[in-house]
Amino acid sequence: MSTPLTDPAADPLNRSRRVDVVDALRGFALAGILLLHNVEKYNFMWSPDMQIDLFPSLDGHVWTALFAVFGGKAYAIFSMLFGFSFWVQYERMQAKGYDMGGRFVWRLCLLFSFGLLHSSYYSGDLLIFYSSFGLLLVAMRKAPDWLAFAVSIVLLTVPFHLYELLRLLADPDFAPIPKKLSWPYWGLLGEAQAYASFPELSRAFLTNGLKANVLWTWDAGRMFHIPGLFLLGMLAARRKLFTDMASKRWAILGSVALVAYIPLNYAKSNVWGWCEGSAKLGDAFYAVLSPYEDLAMLLFMVSAFILLWRAGLGRRLFGWLIPYGRMSLTNYMTQGLTGVILYNGCGLGLWHYFGHTLSMITGVFILVLQVLFSRWCLKNFGQGPMEKLWRRLMWIGHKSAAAKSA
Repeated sequence: MSTPLTDPAADPLNRSRRVDVVDALRGFALAGILLLHNVEKYNFMWSPDMQIDLFPSLDGHVWTALFAVFGGKAYAIFSMLFGFSFWVQYERMQAKGYDMGGRFVWRLCLLFSFGLLHSSYYSGDLLIFYSSFGLLLVAMRKAPDWLAFAVSIVLLTVPFHLYELLRLLADPDFAPIPKKLSWPYWGLLGEAQAYASFPELSRAFLTNGLKANVLWTWDAGRMFHIPGLFLLGMLAARRKLFTDMASKRWAILGSVALVAYIPLNYAKSNVWGWCEGSAKLGDAFYAVLSPYEDLAMLLFMVSAFILLWRAGLGRRLFGWLIPYGRMSLTNYMTQGLTGVILYNGCGLGLWHYFGHTLSMITGVFILVLQVLFSRWCLKNFGQGPMEKLWRRLMWIGHKSAAAKSA
């Protein structure tokens, strides 16, 4: 007789239709995003003015360590797995004779509305970009692998930033688009985060916050990086790399990525010294090197994660993140709400008191609560509340049995 842990109908993780390692990897990325957001106090740029000095000597180390491990990498893994999930859904519906291209466009419109809602209380939302760039996945869903891979590689080179760098190297008088255009808007947002009421803060988030977010995403090269990672994730799902690719190949990929990361990291760390006489050249080099470095570390981290998982150690270390990764939309959106309540002036105002170490500890506490909530939701309802709403709205007006059973 099946036990609750082996019966697919009773299993809250529904392993019959999911890849555990992907859910755990998504949970790992989301946990990294949560910790980074907390040490940043959810893009609250002001320093504490009444800091509790419990761990003052640790604050700098905590900031450096978390950004070394997760900065630019956690979001990249999360983005790649968005493309993976798209293809899994598309393939499942294709097997039932239904091309979900148009329906997925509607799904992305819903995600954009969720992103606007999220942007009303957090200035670093990713969902508005995921919903916009996700249209590329729909457009490329029938493209051959070689074409999808070629487009992905072009996007991952961050072509516009690379073009500006090459132009600047050829012509020192060339004037690229200035970097750090987002900084004035972050500055304007700080006053509202510190002292405004929640309605006033929401207006600030939807004006200055959105502008800052879009401009920063452009500066960081993520306007190209995100859709490139989407296609990479789609290809990984098509080729079933997370389940069928040999461990030896993962080891080779991880080793090559690590070898590439070392000189990229060195160059990024020293670029300002090398370009001391030209700030715009330093900005241009940094804008190109940063996403390249993140991509190399992403491939290394994913390879290491897969190899650890297959060896059994990964499941013991990260298996508890499976339900967390399955409820990624709910958990991601509630992270931002938690940030408003904890750090901003309209909430508890902890920005006054918390340095990086206390903020990180707070993030760990939130992570534990979210993991427990995820397990409870999946056990009792099979989905998180936002996932369920998204799915129901996606199929609104469609009565096919195939859609209902998706």
